Amino acid sequence: VLVPVLDDPPDILIAPDGKVVAVRDAGGGLRVSGGRAGSYVVEQFFEEEAGPAPDSAAMRAGVNCDELGCILNAAAGLQVAHVLDATAFPEDCRRADLIATPLRAPAGCAAALVVDGERLARFGAHAIRLRAAGEQPAFAVRAERSAFPRPWQAGGAEPAAALNTSAAGP
Repeated sequence: VLVPVLDDPPDILIAPDGKVVAVRDAGGGLRVSGGRAGSYVVEQFFEEEAGPAPDSAAMRAGVNCDELGCILNAAAGLQVAHVLDATAFPEDCRRADLIATPLRAPAGCAAALVVDGERLARFGAHAIRLRAAGEQPAFAVRAERSAFPRPWQAGGAEPAAALNTSAAGP
């Protein structure tokens, strides 16, 4: 996972398989969807935090989930939808600012940024910073694998500019 290489802690972290998402809330704490306390991915997400990873209940405080996925509230009032069932896409693509999913997102998804299974397979874990950009959300995205992969890395033929995304989408 990408966390240790970043000086400025990210606002949103997405695991390489898209099954775990962490979002920094308005109070600066990380809230987690899809992971459990003590798991490798969750421990990696909290590695650079001031203390140890909290218990499962504390990590999920403020995270609203149902059988289709979860909604996490990020700083600056942005909503992140962690979609775990394809039937959630119509509503979540319309309402959320960012979609994170291990599934393939529909082409017409209106969220400002979509990090789906295809993008994750190509670029791996994502660390995202929220940037002020007027009324529209803007994101600075760093991915585990670059657009210039090493011979031992899979994927990564997309130009680096595609990883720095604003409200225009991925």
